[in-house]
Amino acid sequence: MNLKKIKVILILFFAFVFISSIKSYADEFTLDKHEINLLHGQECEVVANFQSNVGSIIPQHINVEVIEGEGGCDFEISSNASVQHTKLIYTIKLKPYNYSATKMTKLKITIKGYYSGSDECIVNVYTLSDVFPNLPYFIESGKTISLAPQIQLDSELNIDILKSDEKVITNQGTEYTFNGIGQLIISTKSSNGINYSKSIVSYTCSQFEFDKNEVMINEGETFSLDINTDLDFYNKATWRAYVRINNKDLMYVDSADENYYYNNIKLSKCFLAKKPGEVIISAYPIDESIDKVATCKVIIVRPIKSIDLNSISLELKEGEEYQLNAKITPSDATNKNLQWKSSNEQVAIVDQSGLVKAVGSGLAIITVEGNNYTRDRCTIMVTNEKSNNNIIVTSLPVTSILHIPTNTSFKSIRTEENFPILSLTNYSVDLYSHNGEIKGEDSIIGSKDMIIAKNGEEILTSYTAAVKGDVSGDGQVKVYDAFQILKDTVSNTEIDEVDNIIRDYNDDGDVKIYDAFRFLNVAISQ
Repeated sequence: MNLKKIKVILILFFAFVFISSIKSYADEFTLDKHEINLLHGQECEVVANFQSNVGSIIPQHINVEVIEGEGGCDFEISSNASVQHTKLIYTIKLKPYNYSATKMTKLKITIKGYYSGSDECIVNVYTLSDVFPNLPYFIESGKTISLAPQIQLDSELNIDILKSDEKVITNQGTEYTFNGIGQLIISTKSSNGINYSKSIVSYTCSQFEFDKNEVMINEGETFSLDINTDLDFYNKATWRAYVRINNKDLMYVDSADENYYYNNIKLSKCFLAKKPGEVIISAYPIDESIDKVATCKVIIVRPIKSIDLNSISLELKEGEEYQLNAKITPSDATNKNLQWKSSNEQVAIVDQSGLVKAVGSGLAIITVEGNNYTRDRCTIMVTNEKSNNNIIVTSLPVTSILHIPTNTSFKSIRTEENFPILSLTNYSVDLYSHNGEIKGEDSIIGSKDMIIAKNGEEILTSYTAAVKGDVSGDGQVKVYDAFQILKDTVSNTEIDEVDNIIRDYNDDGDVKIYDAFRFLNVAISQ
């Protein structure tokens, strides 16, 4: 064997020995646990076994990696050498912590030697909410709750439980019963000062409801709902009730904050109806764990804005009938139900379709009413065939329109020679307001008031008053009247003959914006 071959053999031999020795340094490096479950604040120990063929060996490093959540881990290492100098046991005391109050933290502990040997352990750091899931913040007095851990932990449960009153809160083992109003505080202990606690508060409540179960309201209007409640709980101060509206396209809370706030006063909130439809408003006290809810059904309707009859006054003979028809504005009003009534059923009666029947001589006012306080009236004068022919009757037809100056009292017009009815003998003249109420002698005559002349109970003739510019019917021209004329003109509102005379400043038969501004000038100058 030559020298070259001997050199090759020696090189291969020493290489084999070196590689084998490196391998022996790292083969025996293990942890006794590979997954640990802990409650935040708990501590535990992990044992690392290390074996090597060389002298004193210590771990190169221990690494803590957060793989889920927010937290970390402090640790202490101690070692015990076995009888064999190359076998070591390391005890690692772990002190994991969790920065989050509601979310679990998952840590990976990795230990490595100087060579390739390593091992790792997963540490799950749970919060109180993980270990005791579904713990309510509020619990009703008289009920019991369990504080048995729902996760198997690898260390003794390390929590403090503080009762506000030992008589109110009693327990048998992990079962806690609330016998009144009190508070239970569960907290963890942590060496690094990052603790976490959870409170359970008991309450009493026999009433939590709105003052109304159902509301019908017109679109564009507001209404209020009060909450009536006797809710009481430990350390009660200002608290809130949360409001929920199932369709905010139809309604919203008329305030910046839709929730109710309670501070020993009545809970009240204002709501605004936006569009026709049906809405459910609900309110919940403080927390969903209080099993109380107040509900109110709200029906939003599009109201009737005006009702116009096809006649404002009629003369009928006993036994005659007449069909009154009502035009409703807007045509798409939600509730179009109308109520018909007669002021004097000895004279005229009306059914719910508007059919009028004359039954006796005299005066009756037929009124039709809708929702939203809308109404219109028709004055019915009934005569019979046996009227006294000796009574002189004015040549003016019944229900003539009489032009009246503004601020004219009924007393003064009765002395005017150009008032033909005053030439009658054995007569009485009465003034009725546009809503059918009789007015005194000193009253101002307003638009659509009725001046009725009678001989006893027999109606001789009548006049409908028209005061220029007086839309409201108070006998005066005001800024309001001018703006109402302008509004009706711009929106092309349909008006009857009397309304046209009232609104037509220059008597050209056509109501225009010009007329509204002329009346505005009159109102301002007055």
